[in-house]
Amino acid sequence: MDKLEEDLTCSVCYALFSDPRVLPCSHTFCKACLDNLLRLSTNYSIWRPLRLPLKCPNCRSVVELPPMGVDSLPTNVSLRAIVEKYQSDGAPPQPSCQEHHRQPLNMYCVQDRQLICGLCLTVGQHQGHPIDDLQAAFIREKQTPSQLLARLSEQRWAQVCELGEQLEQEKARCEGLVRQDRQEVNQFFQTLEAVLARKRHAYLEALEKAGAEVSGAYDPLIRRVKALQEEQLDLVSLGSSVEEEDSPLVFLEQVHMFRERVEEFIKAPLPSVINLSVTPRAAEHLQQHWPAVTIGSLEEAPVPKLKVRPRICSWIWSPVYSVAWGPDSGRILYTSGRQLVIKPLQPSAKVIQWKAHDGIVLKVDWNSVNDVILSGGEDCKYKVWDSFGRLLYSSLSHDYPVTSLSWAPDGEVFAVGSFNTLRLCDKTGWSYALEKPNTGSVFSLAWSADGTQLAGACGNGQVIFAHVVEQHWEWKNFVITLTKRRTMQVRNVMNDALDVLEFRDRVIKTSLAYGHLVVATSLQCYVYNSRNWNTPLIFDLKEGTVSLILQAEKHFLLVDGAGLYTFSYEGRLISSPKFPGMRADILNATSVSLSNDSIAIRDKSDEKIIFLLDALTGKPLGDGKPLTHKLEVVEVALDKCGPSTERKIALIDKNRDLYITSVRHLGREPKICKIGSMVHSVAWNDAANILCGIQDNLFTVWYYPSVVFTDKELLPKTLLTKDGSEFSRAPHILGYVGTKVTLRQGDGSLVYSSVPPYPALLHEYSTTARWEDALRLCRFAKDQSLWACLAGMAMANRELTTAEMAYAAIGELPRVQYINFIKEQPSKESSLAHMLMFSGQIQEAEATLLQAGLIYQAIRISIDLFNWERALELAVKHKTHVDTVLAYRGKFLQKFGRKETNKRFLQYAEGVEVDWEKIQAKMDMELAKERERAANTSVRSSVASRR
Repeated sequence: MDKLEEDLTCSVCYALFSDPRVLPCSHTFCKACLDNLLRLSTNYSIWRPLRLPLKCPNCRSVVELPPMGVDSLPTNVSLRAIVEKYQSDGAPPQPSCQEHHRQPLNMYCVQDRQLICGLCLTVGQHQGHPIDDLQAAFIREKQTPSQLLARLSEQRWAQVCELGEQLEQEKARCEGLVRQDRQEVNQFFQTLEAVLARKRHAYLEALEKAGAEVSGAYDPLIRRVKALQEEQLDLVSLGSSVEEEDSPLVFLEQVHMFRERVEEFIKAPLPSVINLSVTPRAAEHLQQHWPAVTIGSLEEAPVPKLKVRPRICSWIWSPVYSVAWGPDSGRILYTSGRQLVIKPLQPSAKVIQWKAHDGIVLKVDWNSVNDVILSGGEDCKYKVWDSFGRLLYSSLSHDYPVTSLSWAPDGEVFAVGSFNTLRLCDKTGWSYALEKPNTGSVFSLAWSADGTQLAGACGNGQVIFAHVVEQHWEWKNFVITLTKRRTMQVRNVMNDALDVLEFRDRVIKTSLAYGHLVVATSLQCYVYNSRNWNTPLIFDLKEGTVSLILQAEKHFLLVDGAGLYTFSYEGRLISSPKFPGMRADILNATSVSLSNDSIAIRDKSDEKIIFLLDALTGKPLGDGKPLTHKLEVVEVALDKCGPSTERKIALIDKNRDLYITSVRHLGREPKICKIGSMVHSVAWNDAANILCGIQDNLFTVWYYPSVVFTDKELLPKTLLTKDGSEFSRAPHILGYVGTKVTLRQGDGSLVYSSVPPYPALLHEYSTTARWEDALRLCRFAKDQSLWACLAGMAMANRELTTAEMAYAAIGELPRVQYINFIKEQPSKESSLAHMLMFSGQIQEAEATLLQAGLIYQAIRISIDLFNWERALELAVKHKTHVDTVLAYRGKFLQKFGRKETNKRFLQYAEGVEVDWEKIQAKMDMELAKERERAANTSVRSSVASRR
């Protein structure tokens, strides 16, 4: 029967034939299936109008049908009779899918926990879901209830019970204090009971309030612990009932619900035991203030106001194995069993607590530079957290518990110690190196101040010392490796040439960029040129603890514990920048950025503030005011090319939004524009102002970020995006040199991504005003993003002809028309004003016209933008064209069927007559005067040029 049903099944709908029709190629299909195929035919428009094309699903041959379509095909009468006979004599129906007709429910969806058919799996709502056999799933999950019950260990029950007993004991202790004070008060007032009744009542009332506060503090915690006990007993009972369930489907559903409840119960944090005190103590208050009280002064004798408050040092029910200060010295991090707790020193601030490990947490550390937390525990793992308790990295299980860990001073690496194990890791968590010294457990680790040496205290009585070597730096065709503490190897990958660099002292920091290698040792700084590795320039350092080196094309920046210093590549000190609240020891590559003329530094005390300094003088730029953002900034980056007046800075705030703004803003408030969201890392190109970054799991390149100041709507057209699937988890950009972007993946491996060379070449043509070459490049590349970049660059440089051609190439016809309108302006001032309006700089456009004396044109800008208040204000202030503003305002209201309600317009409308003929004459006169003025200016300039 199964074979017969297969022969009677349509190969399109996989159901029994319904109204079978025969194609000219002799293949048979359902009439409804052929109708659908004919309707979905993509070649209908190119066939002859009197014939209908149809491709056979079996032999793929194309047949032509008469205009009647499928209705003209002959019916397979014999096949239809066989199908009807089969349906009438068939076996009783099996359970079938409600969504797909006659499809048997023969598979079990693991994700949705229900029976499905084959079509549900392939084309239905269960597409892509994992499946299994129902009986196999039942057998596999049969032991799950007992396993989950095993996780409800007696140890946790003991902890809950112990916690309840401790809370009861603490409550009894505090209530005992209250009862003790009550007894002493009664004894003190026995001799003066009649006289002191009122005072006694006051004392007892205060004590009653204190007792009520104690009960109010402890009773909710005790009730919560009892609720946990009841819930665990309920889970044990539920697990037993689940085990007895015989129906596989019901069993799987109940197991799922049971698993969720058990997981939720286990993850629920246990309440901490609070330790309260009653202050002041009533007995002590009596002994201090009442011995000198006389009968006559009883009325003035003080009665204390008792308060119940937590003790300064909180008592924690589990041992504290490790504690660390926060970067701002206003918070502490300590361990509490399997949990980590961040407690602010301010009593009113919120405490952050979370489960960190499956075992006891043994060691923590909190870095002051990157604000990242490390933890290690008895579950043999180390983990990396941010300051909000969010997990950034979790290691694989080691063979033994993690007994020590420590951040390097600069926050770039950290060390982890265990039994006979010492590991060096990157700040993101992946491992650089692993050593297996025969030292027993490493119980404590300490870095040297320069971050190059590590000492460890070991369980066998030894102290081990380690040095960080085998570091690598790359730039173009050079690869440099720190082979020993005082030795480097330089390799040119173009010709495999090797050079060995030796130093007198150990190497602390190194940077390689812009054709120069800068090496800081404990006493000196070495500057090598990539064209000559034999004769470095050497100068002494004031302080040997260099924590950061940043390079620009013309100079480099050294940061040590004493301050910041800008040096030329000839070794000459250029400047020593200073800024308020300077703490050079906590600066890193994300909080400091360097260009040829500027330095940007994020303020650590207020991370919304960015200090902008002149790299050549060390003084603040412009009016001296820092750049202030609305949110905390996590990363800053200055572009590397172009003149100082066009310098831009990119910044990422704590919401991971990417913004760009100008460094020099000439006294006015800088315009900060958002160009991306969910951005985790950015880098500027070394030869052109092109920005790349990791945006929402996409590798994104902003070919011309400054276009946001010229034409914001062009920004999406200037982007290059690549799918982040080619990179692993959490990639980080290390550098962008030439057309190669270097990225470090979450597992520590390096990957490279290439960027087309055309955008950098287009930037060069724009900088040198070679617009014809830029047009030829765009025509050759045939890339819409290049045309969009060229349009923005041309408008920024007021090259209207090139901008018109570029906008036309990307189909922006309204902008082409507006550019032609700008060209037709009678004066340079009007053209400039409309170009500013094109860029969205309305106030600057108005100021340009007012400064040139073009009052009517300034008023007309406000009218065109429907800014009626500003238009009337300008007209009244300059005593001209008030009737023009009123006339256009009235026309606007009439068009929308509204009446005037603005009091100012009603006031001026009473005394001003609106005559469109006079208004048109005045506007024509204004335009004529502007043309005449522009012509006279042109004549004067031509005469001056002849002279």
